[in-house]
Amino acid sequence: MTSYIDDVALSIGVSGAQLKLILLLFLSIPLSLVFPYLPQDPSPIPHLFAALPTIFYLWTVLNLRDGFFHLLASSLVTYFIVKNGVKNKEGSKMPWKVFAVVMGHLTVNHIIRHISKTPVEEIEITGSQMVLVMKLISFAWSVYDGQRPDAELDPTQRASKISEVPGLIPFFGYCLFFPSILAGPAFTYSSYRTFVTRALFAKELKHKQNKSVKEISIIPAGRRRKAAKRAITGIVYLAVYAFYGSKISYWKMLEPEFAHKSFAYKFFFMNLSGFVCRTKYYAVWCIAESAFIVSGLGFNPVTKKYDASRNVRIRSIELAPNFKILLDSWNMNTNVWLRECIYKRVTKPGKKPGFKSTQITFITSALWHGINPCYLLTFVLGGFYQSLGRSLRALVRPFFLPPAFSPAMVAKAASTPAPSAPPTPAPSSPALSGAGTSTPPITKPAQAGPFTRPSFIPPPQTPLKWTYDIIGIIATQSALNFIVVPFILLGVRPSFAAWHVVYYYGIFLVAIPMLALNLGLAGVLKRQLKIRDAKWEKKVSEEEREMEVERIKWEKREEEKRIMRGEGVASMGLDVEKMAEEEEKVAKEKEKVPEKEL
Repeated sequence: MTSYIDDVALSIGVSGAQLKLILLLFLSIPLSLVFPYLPQDPSPIPHLFAALPTIFYLWTVLNLRDGFFHLLASSLVTYFIVKNGVKNKEGSKMPWKVFAVVMGHLTVNHIIRHISKTPVEEIEITGSQMVLVMKLISFAWSVYDGQRPDAELDPTQRASKISEVPGLIPFFGYCLFFPSILAGPAFTYSSYRTFVTRALFAKELKHKQNKSVKEISIIPAGRRRKAAKRAITGIVYLAVYAFYGSKISYWKMLEPEFAHKSFAYKFFFMNLSGFVCRTKYYAVWCIAESAFIVSGLGFNPVTKKYDASRNVRIRSIELAPNFKILLDSWNMNTNVWLRECIYKRVTKPGKKPGFKSTQITFITSALWHGINPCYLLTFVLGGFYQSLGRSLRALVRPFFLPPAFSPAMVAKAASTPAPSAPPTPAPSSPALSGAGTSTPPITKPAQAGPFTRPSFIPPPQTPLKWTYDIIGIIATQSALNFIVVPFILLGVRPSFAAWHVVYYYGIFLVAIPMLALNLGLAGVLKRQLKIRDAKWEKKVSEEEREMEVERIKWEKREEEKRIMRGEGVASMGLDVEKMAEEEEKVAKEKEKVPEKEL
């Protein structure tokens, strides 16, 4: 059987281990169909069913017996650290102990893989261990949050807190949940608990006594259809990678004859190679998501859709106008973990996250991926592009928008009290009524019902804005497909060789604008923006101007509420722009301290 799989794998250009992994991902889909028909918790049956296929996958099919014991060891040590931490009231020391143990264990295995020069195409235990590490650290912090007063927790922490440490069987059901063990995504223990108790599918009903009661209902319809769509999407991308993965690859750029091609050909080939390479990740994540959806765990009680397990938004990645949207749409659940378990946790109580929080978060992300220096090459260069993107968004993008959406107006809105509902003045001015201008009119919030959110008015899509977005999409894709070369080739020399044949265009693409901005262009752009905004403010009355400021702030607050609910956004991922804003606020606060003392 193994030799037959190896023969088939060779014919489609993948390794035998990779083909086994794909087949197991597909096998997880029909197996997950069984979950809705199992007894509810506290029966041990759903937990045993969640864990036993994992043992079969790792022990029998993938021949990762030693790897399975690595997962078992990390899980057991975490469980006993948590139990002991709760018993002895260790507080936040307990989750940090778990972090040190499981991340240290993963790093050791990364080092072993690197020293032994394990081929990239070989499936070994660090892939599953990376998923488990996220779940174990998340579990430890959730237990810690369960020991704290609700007043100290934010909404996300309150939703995921664990008030009582579960038994070993439910814990192992969570750790070894077979639809996620091979390719993710990770999820919180509270999500797993509501899934096995069916509380995830509870409906809130209003009784005659005006009491709100939650009743368990059947799993909402549509999971099979949604799972089939995601599986088909995964199959399509899998076929693309099978047919073109070996023909259109970054490795082809290292062949001697490639250097004699025209720059246009090399540029196009590099960008096409980047897309073909991503299809491998799209395929794996879409197929893995199908198993989550069909099991019912992919249901999102907030949006009432099967989107809780989504790990990638392909369209948002391929058409991203900037790096923020791109990164928010890639490996989304890992971004959530980094934000909730690292970024927020390294900040002292009562303080805002700052530079240290950002740096520790990115270092953790790099260590989690591995110890190869090529990961660092990609992350560092990506960090420069993120920084440049923030600057361009603040200094260049406003010229492509109406004055009402400039940073100055948004900042002014942030400093004024927000009304409970947006004002609706008479459209006495074209600048505010929408007539003869691209600025959107003021609107009232929808009144359809208590759960209807007000419609958010985005910046208008004028021809100038379209131009900015199109240029942004081309630049973002060109930069992305350049900086991921080390991440894919995993060799410093091959990476620089591939960059050399395209004349390091990605370095110049970020270095020249950053240099220009730091040499004075930023100041020029700021002054021009102030002049433009001043001219616009003179055209409207004081009352109308304040109305517009309040409208912008109200819309911003409503959008933040939508993000917290997970509605209509790319992800709940690590917000680099938000990090930067918080860092700047902390820096300004520190500068003001000496003045107050004087």
